[in-house]
Amino acid sequence: AAPMSPTGVWLHRHRKVLAGAALLAALAVGALILGNRKHSAVSSGLPSVLALPCTVYGAPEVAFLTDAVPGTISTLLSQVEGLDTKVPPTSLEVEKVKGDLSKLADLYQVSSFIVTSINTSPGRFALNVQLVDAATRKVRWGRQYEGPRETYNDLARQAAEGIRLAVRPAASPVPTTVVSSAAELALREGDYFGNRYLNLRHPRDFDAGMTAYQRALKEDPSFANAAVGVGGMYALKFDREGEASGAKKEWEAWIRRALEIDRRCGRAWAHLSVMEWYAREPDLERQLEYALKAASFSPSYALTHEAVSNAVVRGSLSLQLAAALWAVNVDPFYLPASAIAVFDLSVLGRPEEALLVSDRAMRVEPDGWMCVESK
Repeated sequence: AAPMSPTGVWLHRHRKVLAGAALLAALAVGALILGNRKHSAVSSGLPSVLALPCTVYGAPEVAFLTDAVPGTISTLLSQVEGLDTKVPPTSLEVEKVKGDLSKLADLYQVSSFIVTSINTSPGRFALNVQLVDAATRKVRWGRQYEGPRETYNDLARQAAEGIRLAVRPAASPVPTTVVSSAAELALREGDYFGNRYLNLRHPRDFDAGMTAYQRALKEDPSFANAAVGVGGMYALKFDREGEASGAKKEWEAWIRRALEIDRRCGRAWAHLSVMEWYAREPDLERQLEYALKAASFSPSYALTHEAVSNAVVRGSLSLQLAAALWAVNVDPFYLPASAIAVFDLSVLGRPEEALLVSDRAMRVEPDGWMCVESK
């Protein structure tokens, strides 16, 4: 749930800070949007790809690969210049639209889908990858890669490189992943169960996600995103159980640990910005600073743009709207950003545009309370 805005009294007391923060935000948000324009296929006309959930053949314990494979490949492709790589929807999100490819193509505004399947046997993976035209459903390119489980990262990189050659042959080759395959797989497993806990609220998913993230950090102590994952699980617990759970303190401790590992970890900065909402006396300038660092270091992470949106609302509704719309562009399934955009457009006297955003969100979750209430 989005945190509530501070009271009018608080705003009055901080009016001088607001003016300076609003100006800083205007300059910074504009720079972010211009600097990351390659993330918007609509505005740039760049070739765009969306990786769909992977079809997994194997034991139940590898079910997390359905989200892991598209996540890893997309992260690799996001480093290819001139290619607009969308944040892949999770398997639970695709279920919301009943796997309708036309709806996904419309929501994400993409030219191609990345369709994958993986056969798993003890210690080995066989990864099949296809690049499919989103409009015609014709296969543009395809190949299979096989190898031991410990070569997972290399298999994913080969697949990403094949896609790069098919759509952006002049671009630089896809770089090698710096973390080990074991750490990468553990992180993606944590993401899978964390998302399930967020949506389904099963305690067993919380335990599985926490175990996977901690295993990733044990495999590679320099893996900042694994520490963020642990912190994120505590953030979800805090959201569910409140202050009495003690989760807020653990949340902050793990996020600060992530930043000790890597000061350029955008996801960690996003969490710190969100934490300022819950402070007894929120520091507007600090919240904005954290949010802008988050969006700068992790432009493909929707929460970073929502953090900017939350940070600038006290200074400018138009700036909040710009950041919220950017979050929607990055990840159409991230509905809190859509709700913020609908509210802002309505308050700014632009109801027709608000309804367009609302209708787009309702194509994702027609019966979701947030979508219905926004409309």
